[in-house]
Amino acid sequence: MNQFKWILAITALAVSGLASGALERIEEGMELTLDQVRLPAHTADQLTVDACADCDQFVLKVDAATRYIQRTDNHDQALSHQAFRQAARAAKRSLDETPVLVFYKPATRTVTRVILITG
Repeated sequence: MNQFKWILAITALAVSGLASGALERIEEGMELTLDQVRLPAHTADQLTVDACADCDQFVLKVDAATRYIQRTDNHDQALSHQAFRQAARAAKRSLDETPVLVFYKPATRTVTRVILITG
């Protein structure tokens, strides 16, 4: 019975050591405004960020899995790529500093979702 307790204790330590491995970032996010973002023209294209006047452009890839979302009054609505571009154009005409959230995978620089906040 004593041997069983030792085996159990060693197993518990081994499992806890595996569970405390390094954390990996699976997604990054940026809070921007429409005037800082050049939206992709196509679903397989790139999204360009100009975070500041002195900053280098930050280029990200978009693909068919990228989600486009419009947030109004804390309600999210999924949009097609074209509908999102139209909503962004309409928002930019009314307010150039419309907030945009861009989330991407840092390992591949692929955009997972873009959220346009219009209300």
